Amino acid sequence: MLNDRAQRFLVVDVGGTKTALAVAQIDQAHIVLSQSVIWPSAKYATCEDLLAAYLQTLDVRPEQAILAIAGPVRQGVASLTNLPWTVSAEDTASTLGLADIQLLNDLEAMAWSIPGTRDEDLIPLQTGTVQPDGLIALVAPGTGLGEAFLARTGETYTSFATEGGHADFAPTSPIQDRLLAWLREDLDHVSVERVCSGSGLPSIYRFLLQDRSDKARTRLRDTILSEDDPTPIILDTGLDRGCPICHDSLQIFVDILAAEAGNLALKTLCTGGLYFGGGLPPRLLPLLRTRRFVNTFAAKGRFEGLLQQIPLNVLCDPQAVLKGAARFGQQLTDRPMERSSQ
Repeated sequence: MLNDRAQRFLVVDVGGTKTALAVAQIDQAHIVLSQSVIWPSAKYATCEDLLAAYLQTLDVRPEQAILAIAGPVRQGVASLTNLPWTVSAEDTASTLGLADIQLLNDLEAMAWSIPGTRDEDLIPLQTGTVQPDGLIALVAPGTGLGEAFLARTGETYTSFATEGGHADFAPTSPIQDRLLAWLREDLDHVSVERVCSGSGLPSIYRFLLQDRSDKARTRLRDTILSEDDPTPIILDTGLDRGCPICHDSLQIFVDILAAEAGNLALKTLCTGGLYFGGGLPPRLLPLLRTRRFVNTFAAKGRFEGLLQQIPLNVLCDPQAVLKGAARFGQQLTDRPMERSSQ
């Protein structure tokens, strides 16, 4: 049970599609989230408008807020990658009458949650061997593609954000070569996020239609091509094999995710484990819990043996970002901490 001196924060996961908000109470190792809501981000003109609306629903207003932003954070200012919002910690705190607001990247926040994640919120893909002092890496395909890592600092970890999802897409098969060439017809730079995210999956589907010269009109195809966000349809019909092109789109997506996770594992040497977060991996478990997936992850030539020893897990806690934001706030309160350079 939390005592009366438990720390209280407003914690917010600000995403391009939706924003999750809650009040977090922390007493030593315990985090309790209350008054949790999820609201559509685009319904509000600014982040300040959304936060003000939520604060009006609370009987007790926290004095401090931790905002996890789906975009890069620099000197207390963040611009969302997939939504035309710019958030200033100082200006937002002043507007809302809060004592303090801290901003951090949403993947940095999700990574903060990993050391305290319960076993029941993890689904193992590869057992491997955990090195207690090793780095921990996180790759999370959702609306976009986020990547982060954790490094041990004394008795705890410190989380570091990256923008690795915007690095170059590196094909690993002939069909992915053709996908890259097709995307280059319209894009100056093809990042891995363009094909390994909720916004990228429809691009794979449209590419396959052209690659196979499939011009047959069907109700499903017309629906997918007309939807603003066809990703849920492609997921559902692909997983139940109701549409071969949808299923093949998912398989290409998963192959790209496995290869990119292997790239991140090599760059961070994450012998403490690699985690898959975000909204898509829990839905794609039938394709992730396969020999093909772990083999594609480890297919790095001379370093295949090393990658076969890295533990792989899917992070299934839907409130991981909020809990990580709360943990970050606790760390700031408990001791002075140098933020990662952003």
